Amino acid sequence: MTARILVLLALILSTLLAAPLSAQSPTPTPQAAPATIHVVQRGETLFSIAQRYGTTVEDIARANGIGDPGVISVGQRLVIPAGAAPGATTDYIVQVGDTLADIALRFKTEPGRVAQLNAIANPRLLIAGESLAVPNGTSQTLPPAPSGRIHIVTPGETLVRIAAGMRRSVWELALANGLSVGQPLYPGQRLIIPGEGPPLETLPAPFTSLAAHPLPAVQGRVFAIRASVGQGITTTLSGRFSDQPLRFVNETNGSWAVAGLNPFTPAGLYPLVITATLPGGAKTVFQQMVKVVEPGYSSEEINLDPQTSQLLDPNLIAQERVIVMGAFTRFTPERLWDGLFALPAPGEITSAFGTRRSYNGGPYSSYHEGTDLNGKTGDPIYAAAAGRVALAQKLTVRGNAIIIDHGGGVFTGYWHLSKILVNVGDHVEQGQHIADMGATGLVTGAHLHWEIRINGVPVDPMQWTREPMP
Repeated sequence: MTARILVLLALILSTLLAAPLSAQSPTPTPQAAPATIHVVQRGETLFSIAQRYGTTVEDIARANGIGDPGVISVGQRLVIPAGAAPGATTDYIVQVGDTLADIALRFKTEPGRVAQLNAIANPRLLIAGESLAVPNGTSQTLPPAPSGRIHIVTPGETLVRIAAGMRRSVWELALANGLSVGQPLYPGQRLIIPGEGPPLETLPAPFTSLAAHPLPAVQGRVFAIRASVGQGITTTLSGRFSDQPLRFVNETNGSWAVAGLNPFTPAGLYPLVITATLPGGAKTVFQQMVKVVEPGYSSEEINLDPQTSQLLDPNLIAQERVIVMGAFTRFTPERLWDGLFALPAPGEITSAFGTRRSYNGGPYSSYHEGTDLNGKTGDPIYAAAAGRVALAQKLTVRGNAIIIDHGGGVFTGYWHLSKILVNVGDHVEQGQHIADMGATGLVTGAHLHWEIRINGVPVDPMQWTREPMP
């Protein structure tokens, strides 16, 4: 009996030993993903590192026990919180009328996150044309407008106390109202409580939409604005960009205006101001700073013979300027063209717009106000776009010349012609034969000088062949 029991025990033991290891071993515990380690490089800050990895300064400081986020050292090893990864942000160009709330909704994040990523101290001072770092994951459709209600401040209230009473973040309230956390409030002040109540207007009434292009604005090019107001509201729109007036043209889908930036305009920030005036005289003013950049222009030396050099006489130039500016500064309050402008001649470009010029070894104190197209005397010249002839005559410096008014303050000029085929007041269509190429006026050979001016300011004509305006 004992022998049988021993045999049975041996069989059971051998069966157990033969069982698969996977059946005997417990399920392994998942291992945490290895921490990302960043070694601090020269010139880096905790903010730039956080922006690189798509996280926050606070999270990195917390993960590394850093008491003062402003003090890190080259070579220091930092643990980057799990979930952060390089490339977690993308660039966004601020548009005219944008708010942090708009941008945050579009990129499915919080306004405070955008502010932190870009060290924005005052959320109401966004610069149109500036590039912001925003989290990846942009929405394909424009989200609904942010909602909110208005809270009227009572005596003794502070932002901290109001936030605590509503169980809201004090930073959230400060951001929504363009305030600092410790800024004192005054009785009767209106505060936006975001996320509660009906949709908030992101633009001051009666504006319903504003758009501009290109952004950033570019030295020597046109800057176009579109504006819409509430349905059924009658307003008169006016404005300025930099030192240029904005004269609006009303169309069924809104109003537009264009401004020309002089090619010598320094890069920097310039104010955009748009005013809506109601019939009773009440005014609403929208203001925002816009970034202007330099595209970079080349330079060229031009040598003239003694006889041609006489045409550089300042008195001759001034007298002729009075004539051409008399045409260029008229304003037709409607658009006479549609779509892209076309090149008025098929020749190659021999001198681009904005090129800094030196005459006979003098200083580079002037620039080329148009685009030169090469050809030979007698080649046909065509209207770049539909419009009305504003000038057609012989000039001293520009030679035989034509100016076409396209409406809204937009004009094209055609210089050095051998023959003029249109008269003042004629309506011309795009592509119509209006003149023949020549070598009249201040020239060194046959070519067409073609220019576009906005309220008298020369801008790059080639921009109009690439971008529909306005």
